[in-house]
Amino acid sequence: MSYARTATFLSATIAMTLVWTGVGVDIVWTVPLTAAAVGVIAAAYWFGTRMAGSRIVRLRRNGLPGAAITTITQDLSARAGVAVPRLFLVDSQSPNAFASGRGQPNASIAVTTGLLASLSEHQIRGVVAHEIAHIVRDDARFLTLAALGCGLIAGAGGLAIAHETGYGLLVMALSSCAAGLCQMWISRTREHGADRLGADICGNPLWIAAALERIETVNLNAAASLRGDWALETFQFGSRRDRLLSVLSTHPSIGDRIVRLRRLAGLSDPWV
Repeated sequence: MSYARTATFLSATIAMTLVWTGVGVDIVWTVPLTAAAVGVIAAAYWFGTRMAGSRIVRLRRNGLPGAAITTITQDLSARAGVAVPRLFLVDSQSPNAFASGRGQPNASIAVTTGLLASLSEHQIRGVVAHEIAHIVRDDARFLTLAALGCGLIAGAGGLAIAHETGYGLLVMALSSCAAGLCQMWISRTREHGADRLGADICGNPLWIAAALERIETVNLNAAASLRGDWALETFQFGSRRDRLLSVLSTHPSIGDRIVRLRRLAGLSDPWV
C-alpha cells in the first residue's frame, strides 16, 4: 500500500469530516467515517508489508531467489548507515518496490518478481537505494503527520467559512480537495528528496534514472499488449495536460524525476 495515497485519503477525509460535523450534516456518519480513515493509515503504518497479501514471502540471506537482492540491500544499508530492513518478495509481474514499517529498525522493503526479472543489477541497486532513502528520511511517519496537519488546517478553515456563508456541502467538498492537493504536493516533494538521497546512497543518480525508464517501458508494453497499440497513445499528453495531471498525483512524473537525476549526474536534459 502506498503511504502517499493513503495519507492523501486521510487528509481529505479529516477535512471533510470536520466541516461535515460543524455544519450538522448527519453526524451519525461522522464517527465511522473518521474511524475508517484513521484505521487505514494506522494499519499501513504499523503492519506495512503484511498488507500486501498472501503472495508475499520473507527473503533470507541465503534463500533463493533472494540471495542477490539481500546482498544488495545489506550493502546499501551499510552505505546509508542504517539497520538492514526486512526484505520481502511479492509474486507480481509488475515491476515495483515499496518501503513500509514504522521506521528504523522496524522498516521493510518489498520488491516484486517482475522487478527482479526486468531490471539490471545496477537498476535494482538504484531502486533499493531509493526505498532505503525513504526509510532514512522517515517518510512514513512524516506523511502520516502531514496528513493530519493538512486535514485539520483545511477542515478548520472550511468550518469557519461554512459558518459564515452557510454553504456547508460546497465548503466541505472544497476543503477536502484542498487538503488532498496539499498532501499530494508534500508527497511529491518527498519523492524527489528520496531520489536525491538514494543517488548518494547508491553512488550514481543514473542508476535510479535508468530504473525509472525501464519500469516505465515495461508498464507501457504491458498496457499495449492488453489493450492494443492505441494504449500507447493514452500516455502521450500535451504539456498543459501533463502539468494538470502532475498536480493531481501523489508522485512526480517519471520524466521530471529522470531530468532531475540526470542533472544530479551533471548531464543535460534528455529531451533538449
